[in-house]
Amino acid sequence: MIRRCEFERVLATVRASGVADEFEDLLNPHHTGAPRTLSVSVYLTCAILAAKEYKSTTQTAIHRLLSNDLAHSLRVRHGLSVNGHNLDLSQVYYLLGAMAARLKTPRNPDGGNEATLEDDILDELTNRLARCTLPDQFANPRRVAMDATALKSFARGTRREANPDAATDPDATTVEPGTAADPDASWGFCTRTQDNGSNRVFGYDAFTLVGVPAAGSPSGSMPILTVGLRLRPAGRDVVEPGLQLLKEAVEHANEAGTALLPNGAALHASYDRAWSYKLPDRWAQPVRALGVDPVFDLHPTDRGVREHEGVLMVDGYPFCPALPAHLHHISRPQRFSVSPLKPNPTARERLEHARATAALARFNADLAAREPYAFRRVAGPDAAGKERFECPAQAGKIVCENCPLSAHLLTEFPDTPQVVEPPELDTAPKCCTQRSITLPGAVDAKRRQRLRWGTPDWVQAYNMRTHVEGSYGNLKSSTGGNLRRGWCHARGRVRVGLMLACAVAASNLAVLRSWAEKTGNIHLPFCEPDPPDYGFEEIDADGDIDFAPPPPDHSPPPG
Repeated sequence: MIRRCEFERVLATVRASGVADEFEDLLNPHHTGAPRTLSVSVYLTCAILAAKEYKSTTQTAIHRLLSNDLAHSLRVRHGLSVNGHNLDLSQVYYLLGAMAARLKTPRNPDGGNEATLEDDILDELTNRLARCTLPDQFANPRRVAMDATALKSFARGTRREANPDAATDPDATTVEPGTAADPDASWGFCTRTQDNGSNRVFGYDAFTLVGVPAAGSPSGSMPILTVGLRLRPAGRDVVEPGLQLLKEAVEHANEAGTALLPNGAALHASYDRAWSYKLPDRWAQPVRALGVDPVFDLHPTDRGVREHEGVLMVDGYPFCPALPAHLHHISRPQRFSVSPLKPNPTARERLEHARATAALARFNADLAAREPYAFRRVAGPDAAGKERFECPAQAGKIVCENCPLSAHLLTEFPDTPQVVEPPELDTAPKCCTQRSITLPGAVDAKRRQRLRWGTPDWVQAYNMRTHVEGSYGNLKSSTGGNLRRGWCHARGRVRVGLMLACAVAASNLAVLRSWAEKTGNIHLPFCEPDPPDYGFEEIDADGDIDFAPPPPDHSPPPG
């Protein structure tokens, strides 16, 4: 049973998002003809509730909710039951098909990424629908984590060759190479797990943005909610949807008046190497132009030293040219943090834990030895990525003959590292002859980030990515969204996108209410406790059941 209070709560959020009204305008731009029995707002509301209650958004599940699991008085009120006759399943299928037909995107035979008007409208509507259950306090964060997850198509993957029996057996089913029941899905890669059984998937990639707390915040300080959504066929370029999500997040935060971050950045975003490995003119530079402060891991081929006018750019950060050679490249540990060994471990677990702990200790020791040679940031970065850095000797971190004042450090700190054989001043690079230098944004743009790679501050900020991975756990677990193959029985990007947006909205609502119950924040929108449950029919404040008459001509009520 779906309670009246829950139905009305979700219906109000769907109507407030404006998505239903825009779909109604697309379906009937001139508002002519007899009104439909099933409105878009009620359909989307029941799709969200079906995802929340049934862990499924198949059309039969939505129809079951519409015709059976709503109170009779509520069905009468919204025109879903007239003279004892409930809504027919074909009407549910018809409405989804009509919405999909209006947003059917033309296929590009060359597999290009050029966006069409229909793509933009679909992205906007699905994103707004996914965000409709977000309260204002969490809808427009300045700190986010971004990632993508694979969604298996309900259809089987494209065939690589025709049926070999078709030539000799007239009854054999002939399937042309490269065809599939879902024309918008494609082959891509995914993380191999026990459920997947393969690192290949036929379906879609869901790109999401999740709001995260500040690094070091107490656990549970805010609910982990999805604030941005894009759906693309699997295996496509990640740059376009990633830039869309970040640009949209900046715009939403600016429009909402969310306070800028302490360092003046418009957005703090952590993401993985799927984006950071892209060419800087495609990713790093556009991201910084948005005012985004990025935190990302480095691809193995991007590690190491690159020189710029005498400055050593080590893992994307400027260092003194006298940095010892053995500190130019530090072996990355498999994990940046090691959890305590669990009780009663096996011999193999003890061995793996010891190896991980030793590797992390070596890594941190090398970082500590490298740190005195790092330049100190004085200003920046600005929108173009330009920064100003101070020589480590001038900053009082190291002793160098080219900076006579630094020799005084040995009096108070005798263990201060000293530069061995500094360059002659006549031939020394600019970084050794003046107090500070300016690095243009184009210098090592691909690898540069404000927090120095591998340091504790960077690790703490980068670990915020676990929140977006946790959101996928909520969406895909059997007790959460259950987004596995067949979760919606839909085919085509429009249908799958709409159902995915409903599933994300349902997940956000469930996470929000669970967090509010644990923390006592029941005063927030969508978090108010439900009234007492007196049975299948719910009574109003006067103790009466609302048996409103059906709307004229079986049409849904206005609004």
